[in-house]
Amino acid sequence: MNNNLCGLAVLISIFGITSTHADISLYKNDNTSVDANIVAVAGIFYSKKNYISAQEPSSKSWQEAYLQYGLGITQKLGHLGSLYAKANLVSAGTWRDGDAGGYTDGSERATKLEDAYIGWKSGQLLPWLGEDGLDISVGRQSVCLGDGFLICADAPNVGHSPLLGEQFNRHGGGTYYLAGHRDFKDTVVIKIGGQNPLHGSLVAFKSNNAIQAYSRFVGTTLDYSDQNKGNLGLTLLHNNSVDEVFASRISTIMQDRKGMNVYSLRGKSHLGLKNTEFSFEYAVQDKKTGNDATGGYIKAAYTFDEPWKPTIYYQYSRFSEQWDNLFIGALEYGKWFQGEIAYNYAGPFNNNTQISNLGISINPIEKWTMGALVYDFSTLHSQNNTDYSGRELDLYALWSLTPQITLSPVLGFYKPKVDLAHGGAQNGDNKTNVYTQLTLSYSF
Repeated sequence: MNNNLCGLAVLISIFGITSTHADISLYKNDNTSVDANIVAVAGIFYSKKNYISAQEPSSKSWQEAYLQYGLGITQKLGHLGSLYAKANLVSAGTWRDGDAGGYTDGSERATKLEDAYIGWKSGQLLPWLGEDGLDISVGRQSVCLGDGFLICADAPNVGHSPLLGEQFNRHGGGTYYLAGHRDFKDTVVIKIGGQNPLHGSLVAFKSNNAIQAYSRFVGTTLDYSDQNKGNLGLTLLHNNSVDEVFASRISTIMQDRKGMNVYSLRGKSHLGLKNTEFSFEYAVQDKKTGNDATGGYIKAAYTFDEPWKPTIYYQYSRFSEQWDNLFIGALEYGKWFQGEIAYNYAGPFNNNTQISNLGISINPIEKWTMGALVYDFSTLHSQNNTDYSGRELDLYALWSLTPQITLSPVLGFYKPKVDLAHGGAQNGDNKTNVYTQLTLSYSF
């Protein structure tokens, strides 16, 4: 398999992260509550070009949808805190052509377990840690460290992939873009400090995903947060194991993951400047093989005191040739999935690249956000690697029709430097690709 496929470490859309998991109360008294959790997400997608080397140049039109449903229970234990548990299923499907990257073929349908965990919160039992200052949970659940630069979801969701083959099928109904499945298995999450300025966590988790070579990690975070000054955080990770058979089928970078240590420093602050925000993260991957790698970004944003609250930002990021993209996640368009076309289908997948990103957004009304994102991608080392250099423009909107319904259209234009025949990824030619999507999220 092409070494650059290691960059497909995760895909999770803005809707996958931010969908409000509505709690429908089924039973409640002073000590016990039982809630139903139901979320539906659907998307319609079109790409004029595809990025599947084994197929003829053609457009792709497809749909994805999933329904997540289950129960959550909380039981107060008096001065001993409280127990909580959650279990749910996801019914997911992909239709028509499958996605433009070749990770689904449109025939995927499945119902599969997603969340299945139990936890305990300390309440006032440990007053020096604050309210619920100790929170311990185990089972199948989402794990997100910091702002998702390294760890946030066990994805992507591969189906009957014409690009990768059946051995990487997650059997979860596809939903490559929407990421209907994102939980890790065999997790232990210990959160310490609650809402205190100094807080941290200890985590252990295992991927349930062949394209992640079923990797197992342990890690810790330490953060200091000040409402007036900002946040400074540290993340340490260690890989315990990978499935060496699958790792060898994916890439040398995935093989290098075994025994790897990761060290990351991140921060966010306005630095005393009104309406301004600065953020950064820098990570080092220390590998036993010696193929060490670095990745990071810096970002500056400013919001104007004008009608519609226009915000403009610039972000520069760089990921070295041997960078392992791990399990990233995002809370907004353009965060770590840089380019709706480039990251999701065309590359460079935050690997062996430097990226300049300029963004602007406005809020014409309270529940309606519109924005534009411009990217310049430059491959660092193209010799013996796919050349993912190119440029992209994405226009998007987020519209909260009701507290339960969010609608988001996207129009994207992507122009690669070279096509598949000349060392790039776009099938057919290097002319501008036109991409559209419309995504709907509904929490019952």
